[in-house]
Amino acid sequence: MRKLLAIAFLALSLSGCASLQQVETTISNAVGVIASTKVNSKSAYVAINVFNAAERSVTAYLRLPLCNGSIPVCRVNGAAAALGPPFNAGIQARNDLRSFMRANKGTLADAGLYNTLVAATNSLQQVMTVYGIGGAK
Repeated sequence: MRKLLAIAFLALSLSGCASLQQVETTISNAVGVIASTKVNSKSAYVAINVFNAAERSVTAYLRLPLCNGSIPVCRVNGAAAALGPPFNAGIQARNDLRSFMRANKGTLADAGLYNTLVAATNSLQQVMTVYGIGGAK
């Protein structure tokens, strides 16, 4: 709240003779910037849970034997290499967001950490769709 008041004061002091509309726009933009750096903690926990579900599906898939033509349920050659980067990025992003939430209980989540996790989850789900993993068909 102090930051918001400081920004409002700064906007008013820098506006000089500017019209009231310009001051209102400046304050509105400043509030928008502040709001866009934080995410509701429930959304953060939902993103963590969505990644956890994808992680479980990928882990189970990677435990399957490689396909050789005689095994009905198997892992496609090359799937592990495609899954690796988004899988590892998602684990790191989830752990970072989880650590932030534990260290800052009762506050809003960091939007950068949240967005990183969502992007990693989306990338992982795209690869899962390509290989038909976990009902992502």
